[in-house]
Amino acid sequence: MRFAAILLAAGQSTRMGTPKALLPWGGATFFEEAALAVEAVAPLHAILVTNPMLAPRLSGRWKGQLVVNPDSGSSQFDSLCLGLRAIPPNSVNGAFILLVDNPGWLGERLRRLAEAASADPTELLAAAFRGEIGHPLWLPVAHWAAVLEWSGRGGLRGWMVASGKLPRPVEVDSSTALSDIDTPASLEAFRHAMEQQQ
Repeated sequence: MRFAAILLAAGQSTRMGTPKALLPWGGATFFEEAALAVEAVAPLHAILVTNPMLAPRLSGRWKGQLVVNPDSGSSQFDSLCLGLRAIPPNSVNGAFILLVDNPGWLGERLRRLAEAASADPTELLAAAFRGEIGHPLWLPVAHWAAVLEWSGRGGLRGWMVASGKLPRPVEVDSSTALSDIDTPASLEAFRHAMEQQQ
């Protein structure tokens, strides 16, 4: 199976007050954990979508293509579309979609998702915890055109609901698949939850 990986790290982190990609995590940073997870599955195309401020600080650690989203007012969905457009047409079966602010056993979650995608690359998949859909996500190439034509309302999840293309859950062992880290308080709660799981 030929595949790409798109890491979304273009957000302005306004509610966090500091770039989430650079937050410390397990002796590294959120971004570095994600970069290692992507390297471990060895995609044909590794795409990092980030903003102009972060690009110089992340480029040296990223073994792939860097795409800069210059629009500070754009959405995560806009960054996803930039990432999809950066991948040569017909070169892959699909792409793994990762969020830089979704750390915690990310490598293991991505590995399980890759195993499921290899079994059937045409199936839309998402890591899940106890049946609840989370991240990362596998987006088969057959859906890309429809995603790129989507209005952006509700992001990728909005497209999935509107089109009826809901992903099959791929169970993982950690609730980190469901994490949503946007503020210092949510970061502290996440770290506490991780300590409880270890």
